Amino acid sequence: MTNVQFIIQYLSEYPDSRYTDITQALCAWKGKRWSRGHYSRYFTVKPGGGSYNSNTGKWYSPTIYPNNLWTKGPAGLWYLTKKGYSRVQPGNPTKLINFVQQ
Repeated sequence: MTNVQFIIQYLSEYPDSRYTDITQALCAWKGKRWSRGHYSRYFTVKPGGGSYNSNTGKWYSPTIYPNNLWTKGPAGLWYLTKKGYSRVQPGNPTKLINFVQQ
């Protein structure tokens, strides 16, 4: 499962989640110690970076997930968009509750 798929599964089970709760669960799943800013690129509307393809001469922006697969509500909580819900894997064997309770 990718980080993006983990976030999708997490938000499908825990809609209206705080950013911190999502990133803490993601760190626990990856076996990493959580710290502020960990995995923030998945929640940034205008991330830096990108890549340049010298063969085509084109600049490619990094993938932006907010307002695409998930979005932030007025209360500052995150939830899936329709496109995000279309990528939920039903019956996924990962028990996300184990990562939430750590």
